[in-house]
Amino acid sequence: MIGEHGVGRVPSARPSSGVLLSRAGRVPSSHHGVHTPMPMTAGGMFRMPKDKRYYMHTMKSHMNLIREELIKLQRQTAIYRTTGNQTAFRKIAESSAQTYSENQELLTIYNLVLEIQASQDKYVKLSYETNLLKEKNKLCLTDLDNLISARVLREESIEGIKKEIEEEQRYVQEIIDSLPDDEKAQYTNLYNNNKSILPKIRKTEDELKACRESYKQLKKTLNKSVNKQKYFVLIQNLNKGKKHKESLEIESKEMLTPTQQRENLIQQVRTNKADTESLLNMLKLLEQDYQSKEERLEILKFQLSENNAKHLKKHKELRQREILINSFNSTFPEKSASLIVRIETAKNEILLLLKASAKSIADLNFEELDNIQLNLNQSSEADIKDRINLFAMRLARLLDCKVKYQKDIEAIKEKRVLLQRDLKKFENPERVKEDTETKYLSQTYKRDELRHTLLTTKSAVTEAERIQAELDPQLYDNNIYKTIQELEKELEAVDNEIQDIKSSLNQMQIKEAISNKLRDIESLVFLKNEQLVKTARAKKPKVVESTP
Repeated sequence: MIGEHGVGRVPSARPSSGVLLSRAGRVPSSHHGVHTPMPMTAGGMFRMPKDKRYYMHTMKSHMNLIREELIKLQRQTAIYRTTGNQTAFRKIAESSAQTYSENQELLTIYNLVLEIQASQDKYVKLSYETNLLKEKNKLCLTDLDNLISARVLREESIEGIKKEIEEEQRYVQEIIDSLPDDEKAQYTNLYNNNKSILPKIRKTEDELKACRESYKQLKKTLNKSVNKQKYFVLIQNLNKGKKHKESLEIESKEMLTPTQQRENLIQQVRTNKADTESLLNMLKLLEQDYQSKEERLEILKFQLSENNAKHLKKHKELRQREILINSFNSTFPEKSASLIVRIETAKNEILLLLKASAKSIADLNFEELDNIQLNLNQSSEADIKDRINLFAMRLARLLDCKVKYQKDIEAIKEKRVLLQRDLKKFENPERVKEDTETKYLSQTYKRDELRHTLLTTKSAVTEAERIQAELDPQLYDNNIYKTIQELEKELEAVDNEIQDIKSSLNQMQIKEAISNKLRDIESLVFLKNEQLVKTARAKKPKVVESTP
């Protein structure tokens, strides 16, 4: 026993192979790729985090060391057996057997610890999974309870609705039975008509659904293509134009008759009498204003001549400004001549207006207008017609004079404003000269800017032409150009689709009209049914009294 298994010890339950483990077996499992390697720093093992993985690693390393020592001891025992049965060797064998047994006990302890640890991990996982399954089971049970309760409630509500429907049907049948023969026949006719109309209504509803679907598809096609949207907008504008045309035709029908217009013209003549007097007063005021302006012009001309004399005296002092003054003096006569021409034309126009107004006033005799009504009873029909014609001619002349005078007065007012502006300008020639200088400078600055922009645009145009000449040969070989041509073809196809959409839109309008009529029919049928039910309910108490 001593020679085979040591000093009378029981052999280990785990048989030893007797073969030296490889280097990979001696290396810790943490370095085999199962776990990430522990950080090893200059501080040594004391810097490592001592967690579960660390202790497992240390235990495995101790186990490997124990296995190596066991293998060494087995080799030594084999060597000692061969050498002989010396006492020293026996003592060594006994000590090695003791160490072997101790190490074997430690190994069994470590194996137990590892098995316990693995079993604990499995238990924790199983407990966690069982808890999750229990929670899921609880949720499923609550959902099932809710579904069952909802089902029960729904069945109860369905049964209640069925009972109500049966009661209503029984009640309606009683009402129908209690009706007289004429009303029964009428009701049966209506009921049969309703049955015959119902399939038509369903067909129309199906058609409406199809129309709505086609309408949605047409909307999608419209949203996809811009040309179709433009065409749709044009159709809407055309409908608006038709409505506007109809409204204008209605307005034209509502126009006044010639007799009403004649009465309005007579009233206008009476009102225009005061207007002509006010216009004459305005003419007088304008003449006075015109004369005052002429006097002011003469004074200004005299002042200008005096200023020119003063400028000649101060020629030496104002030698530097001589060129600008000469340029101003060269432009001034042209402006003064144009002003004189304007004044003369205004005079002539005023004289013509005065002559025309005097002529029209001489022709008109407003007392005759007041005496027309008195003389109507004394005159014959021919005299009345002559007077009406004369009155119409005078009225037309007055209207022409009014229009002409209004236009002439507005033109004279505008000319007056322009003359006042010109006079204000030429009251201070130095200021006018400074304004012209500033305008000249601003115009020169703008001219320089425009020249600069022109040069830049010319250079840009030449550069663009050069780039275009380079790109033209590349364009014809480019796929994008070909795709553009294909897109043009697709645009032609889109135009054809637009025509199809137009025809489909017309069909949609017809179908909408049909649907509106069907809705009216449904509303009428519904109202008729309600009336029948009301009449039947009103007659129900009489039937109850007659039954006992």
